[in-house]
Amino acid sequence: MLRTEKAFLMTEKILIVDDESNILEIVSLFLERWGYTYAQAKNAAEARELLQKEEFALLLTDIKMPGESGLELTRYVKSTYPDMIVMFLSMLEDRDTAEAAMETGAYAYLTKPLRHNELQLFVQNGLQHRRLEMENRRYTQELEEKVKERTRELEQAVDDLQKSRQACQESEEKFRIAIEHSNDGILIHHKGRVLYVNAKFADIFGATSPEECVGQDISMYIHPDDLQRILDINARRFQGLDAPDRYEFLGRHRDGQAIDLEVSVTQTSYQDKSVTLAFFRDITSQKATRTALREAYVELENIFSAISSILIQITSSWRISQWNQQAAAFFGLQETEVVGKSLLDVPLSWDWARLQKEIDECRTKGHPIRGIELNFQRADGKKGLLGLSISPYFDEHDVFSGLVFMGADITERKNLESQLIQAQKLESIGQLAAGIAHEINTPIQYVGDNTRFFKEAFEELSLVLGKSNHLVATIQSGEDVSEAVEEAARAIEEADLEFIEEEIPRAIEQTLEGVERVSTIVRSMKDFSHPGGEEKVPVDINKALQNTGTITRNEWKYVAALEFDLEKDLPLVPCLAGEMNQAFLNIIINAAHAIADVVQGQNSEKGIITVTTQHLQDEVLIRITDTGKGIPQKSRPYVFDPFYTTKEDGKGTGQGLSLAYSTVVDKHDGSLTFETEEGQGTSFLIGLPINII
Repeated sequence: MLRTEKAFLMTEKILIVDDESNILEIVSLFLERWGYTYAQAKNAAEARELLQKEEFALLLTDIKMPGESGLELTRYVKSTYPDMIVMFLSMLEDRDTAEAAMETGAYAYLTKPLRHNELQLFVQNGLQHRRLEMENRRYTQELEEKVKERTRELEQAVDDLQKSRQACQESEEKFRIAIEHSNDGILIHHKGRVLYVNAKFADIFGATSPEECVGQDISMYIHPDDLQRILDINARRFQGLDAPDRYEFLGRHRDGQAIDLEVSVTQTSYQDKSVTLAFFRDITSQKATRTALREAYVELENIFSAISSILIQITSSWRISQWNQQAAAFFGLQETEVVGKSLLDVPLSWDWARLQKEIDECRTKGHPIRGIELNFQRADGKKGLLGLSISPYFDEHDVFSGLVFMGADITERKNLESQLIQAQKLESIGQLAAGIAHEINTPIQYVGDNTRFFKEAFEELSLVLGKSNHLVATIQSGEDVSEAVEEAARAIEEADLEFIEEEIPRAIEQTLEGVERVSTIVRSMKDFSHPGGEEKVPVDINKALQNTGTITRNEWKYVAALEFDLEKDLPLVPCLAGEMNQAFLNIIINAAHAIADVVQGQNSEKGIITVTTQHLQDEVLIRITDTGKGIPQKSRPYVFDPFYTTKEDGKGTGQGLSLAYSTVVDKHDGSLTFETEEGQGTSFLIGLPINII
């Protein structure tokens, strides 16, 4: 292409219309890289507004879009802006759609994913084709005007006829030049004998010049593998029978190589003969693109087969359309046995009721459902747990088309998780054991002291009671009571009954308090360490927090006060009780450690850990606040990362907050966030939904 011609084409503006943002950005990036100016529209309505404001030379549009389709937009463009070149960009590769698109007058039909070199070539050729067409139209209009002018002059003077003929010849020469430079190969033949070809035709077939082709039989330009089919089509056309006017075939280059071509044919008159006019387009690059797409599809199929997870795809009518090798191995059913059948008719031993519920939710909400744990029976007959996600997919009109299932056997993983959770609880209790023992020892000590006091008091009272009984017996016998009275009085004085009467009620009260304190600690430990079940159950969050505060007392009592502000009548929350207790414990201990870093070694006053609960619409909000030194800015992005800790080596594993996050967010569909200010402290906020079990 000449430098001036290329510079001219670069001044032409291109309009891109596609409802997919990534396609808009990719095409725009290519056009900008090649030096073209462009504008973007996400639908036909936006495109019409831009067309009314600016002049565009070329339209790149998708076919399937919300609202007005690309076909309708093209018909509007061709009727309103006839000089504009239209190219379709579509995911659809079927022949009917392509033919419908080209019947609108489009210049090209490109399929996604786009090849940038193919796009560049078609944009460049399309703009050049437009320029030539406009010149042809302009030349034709000039011809018509001159013919009219010469006709008027002919009516006025016969001697001007020669001038009119000369002007006509000049116009015909310009038209011939335009044809010679057409981007399509052009052939005119009569009964298979070549009458005319343009330069592009000669170039396509490797001829040295158009004149070399004139007089040749058209069969020499058809590859032997396709010759009989094309001769049959031409014969039907000559006989006036039904024959395609646009089709693909294999041409034959001068060197014998096959050429992928697309041809459009029509009958017309030329040199007083009924001839066939044919327009040829080299589609080698398009065929290569289609081949690449088919290879990509095969590669995609191979990828599906290589996925280590179970992958099943069903249509909206429950028919199985994809069944990868992992699914075949997992269920013992080969792809050929199930594809095309209804999923309901396939003998799968899993929890159908639960699956139906999840499928209904997925279809209703229109978004993926993840984290489904489905009971099923393994191939060996043992029960297992299937981890499953369900994703919907839609057609180009956003109409529901089916579902994709991806899953894996998580039985062993769940068993390990359960063991890990219980081990975490036992580890926590082990770490707290010394403190809990101390907490129990204190009330037990004064219970023991009071019990020994009761023993001594009882011995004194027994002596007094014995002397009193002896006195009563002496009186009843009528004997002298003076000695018995003296002994009873001495026993009462030695026993100090006034002291015993005053201290025993107090000792009894202290003993009962000690017993209750021990019972509270033991009960809290029992509730905390209970392994719980695999199903969520309604949990009293206030009680769980108080129990956790009790068993962690030795962790915080030396550095902080633990204050509760719990909302009364808080609704029960569906939880995995044991795991949620562990999450509360991790956060409270983290708060105690944060405060300890501030108060220890500084003779500072104790800090405060505040635990509040609040009912907010469909969730319960738990806030655990400490008066520690806050979380540094650099550490905030990693707070919930596994094994991340700011403590020195040997102190903390960095798993506490990570496990708490996994419990709250992944297993309870809740939220765990934090608010912090350096030097002031940190609040961890836990949101737990109350309407799902």
